[in-house]
Formats: sequence, structure tokens, C-alpha cells
Amino acid sequence: MSMGGDLTRVTALSSSEAIKKKDVASTISNYENLFDEKKGGTIEARKENYSSMVVDFYNMVTQFYEFGWGESFHFAPRHKWESFNASIARHEMLLAHKLELKP
Repeated sequence: MSMGGDLTRVTALSSSEAIKKKDVASTISNYENLFDEKKGGTIEARKENYSSMVVDFYNMVTQFYEFGWGESFHFAPRHKWESFNASIARHEMLLAHKLELKP
């Protein structure tokens, strides 16, 4: 099973620039309008704006998560004596080992 298309989409999304602070409100409004029938939000409108809709959604969600949790989108079991950062580092090393990643 090839994941080429999925990886291309993920790369495109992850390489997008963050939404600038001054543009957050308008980006959210534009996104919400695509789902508001009173403001022209139709299935056809969403299909026509699919790329920007998806990129805007993931940029907004990514910024929200990074604000709350930093750059890690996962959680790790934490020992009583362990800091949050240490638990994330330990868990990331475990994942890298299981995936057999090499430097």
C-alpha cells in the first residue's frame, strides 16, 4: 500500500506558514462562512475552496495545540519524579526505537 499521496498532503500542510495574529479573526470567519448557508456556505463553495479550507483548518488547529502543548502532539506516561519535558523526550525515544529510526 503506497502512502505517497498522504505524505504529500501532510508535507504540504506541515510546511505551511503559521497564521499571523492580525489574520486569525478573518481566517476563522472565512472558514466558518463556508459552513453558514446564510453567508453562501454550500457544499459547492467548500469544494471550490477545498485546498485553502483544509490548510486554514490545520494551521488554526496546529497553532491552538502548540499554544497549549508546545510542539508535541502526543502525551506520555509520566513518572512521579519526571518532568513533563522528560516524559515527552523518553516517549519520543521509545517511539523512535519501535519505528527503528536511525540518525
